[in-house]
Amino acid sequence: MSKINVIHFSPLTKIMLWRENSIAAVGDWFNWSDQEDSLVKQLIKTARKEKKKSVIFVPITDENMHGFLVEKNLTEKAGYYKVDEIFFYYLHQTMRLEDDMIVANLNQFLKIDHFLLSKNFQLDHVFNEKWLEEHQNERHTFVPTVSGDKYIAKVINSLNTCNFKLFKKLTFVDFMLEGRVAEGTKKARTLGYPTANLKYDTKLPLKYGVYGVEVYIPHTDKTYNGYAFYISLNNDEFFVFETNIEKFNTEIYGWKLVVTPKIFVRENVPYTTDQNMIKLIQEDINKIKSYSKG
Repeated sequence: MSKINVIHFSPLTKIMLWRENSIAAVGDWFNWSDQEDSLVKQLIKTARKEKKKSVIFVPITDENMHGFLVEKNLTEKAGYYKVDEIFFYYLHQTMRLEDDMIVANLNQFLKIDHFLLSKNFQLDHVFNEKWLEEHQNERHTFVPTVSGDKYIAKVINSLNTCNFKLFKKLTFVDFMLEGRVAEGTKKARTLGYPTANLKYDTKLPLKYGVYGVEVYIPHTDKTYNGYAFYISLNNDEFFVFETNIEKFNTEIYGWKLVVTPKIFVRENVPYTTDQNMIKLIQEDINKIKSYSKG
């Protein structure tokens, strides 16, 4: 599997990039299905024919955008196809650029000569059929792709049932959660199990409950075992995946985490007393350790 160049870029910054002329594909990459397989095959074919770089182009319009894949998954899947680059392009909602500025940025500064897209994936204010006709008329092609609906339904069902082995069989990658650590209620800390919290505005396709997980911390470049639970708060106002990281007790608010659920232990139970909860947590951890030992 080839090494992929991964770039995170905001058009609001003044960071200069040395770019080669490229062909870019825009798809629903966080929910990679048969549709994206079709698209990326056409990307590779076109880029090689024109002797240009192949780019998986990921427009980010909301920091909470997510599907059943994360950046690490995308890098692995792109590697199978020997794509040259993954480009995360951040389009800020609060400081939206004029269309002409976006066009100049894409074509002149970033040297993207042509976009390949599927009509099944279009964003609200950019990279949709109308916007492309107006601003990239000679620089885009809608590629016929197979439907990925049945495949996506199977993948989502594997997560709804916490069948992570089936998820990997279907997608060829592990299911992961990725985000920056947010501050929580600190209730788990008072029980002796401080947690790192990932918060989401939309519900994850998982059961509420307790999980055995692996935690990768890019800041330390280390992987740890963990005990986690997934809950909703404030009448589903937001959703939290809280993880106690084994043998790690450092304040990491704002740090990026990649959490890989390995086993679903049990559903959540009503809170009674601190003593009962500590006993239950220890029983959960023992089950997770037994699973890890095989």
